[in-house]
Amino acid sequence: MNFRFTAVETSLNRAEFRWKWLRFLELSSLVGGIVCLLALVIGVAILLGFITSKSLAATIFASMAVLAFVAWIVAIICVAAAAPGRNLLAAALERVEPRLLDRLHTLLFLEQHRADPRMESFSMRIARQAQGVLREKGAPTPFPATRPRRSFMIFVLVLAATVWFYQAYAPWSHLKVVEKDPGNSVTSVEKPLELNSPSTNILEQSESWGEVSITYPGADLKVTKVDVVPIQIEAAANEPLKKVAWFSTVNDAGETAHELPPPGEPK
Repeated sequence: MNFRFTAVETSLNRAEFRWKWLRFLELSSLVGGIVCLLALVIGVAILLGFITSKSLAATIFASMAVLAFVAWIVAIICVAAAAPGRNLLAAALERVEPRLLDRLHTLLFLEQHRADPRMESFSMRIARQAQGVLREKGAPTPFPATRPRRSFMIFVLVLAATVWFYQAYAPWSHLKVVEKDPGNSVTSVEKPLELNSPSTNILEQSESWGEVSITYPGADLKVTKVDVVPIQIEAAANEPLKKVAWFSTVNDAGETAHELPPPGEPK
């Protein structure tokens, strides 16, 4: 377009910048909303016991962050490389400024025939009219921001829900800090009894004695509801054992008895 009519060219450039900015805002909100939604799904999976390892959860979050960054960079490149087209920009400007009538489209058409000297005076008059309209009222604002604004609001809502969920339920605290040692298998339960008869004299041996010990796991464990913890209980006495059992309670809700099979040795 003729460089003397900078007001017309500036209006087209501003319209193109607004189109790209709104497109960038919409794509960025889409990427952010998907990331927040995935983080929310991962938190729910942790609470339900599908993810129990802290290292696995950290790997998932790190991979998700890398993919989100790559997706955002791709969105920037796509927006920068995209071109809405001058005809689309002209139509958007004429839509918000009815006084332009069809002058911008006419100028763009005549721009393709600038080699024809007969078109010069005709295009000059139309350009002056369009420039006068734009200078009189200022550059209009094409392309409504309804869709980008709606996408951004959805992203804000999903982000707020994700932050509230992680603060209210703290799913990260449900993960195991230390992985279980593969060597601590059920075979350790079958190790020989470690209880020894007390060293007493003949007089003390006539008295009744007994001892009970939990030899495995032997310490407090932090486990989830899907973990299976083997227990080894050893008991010895100077008289035959008639009945051996252990009791469990959850949150002081009452004891539950668990009877053990008769020992291989009477004592």
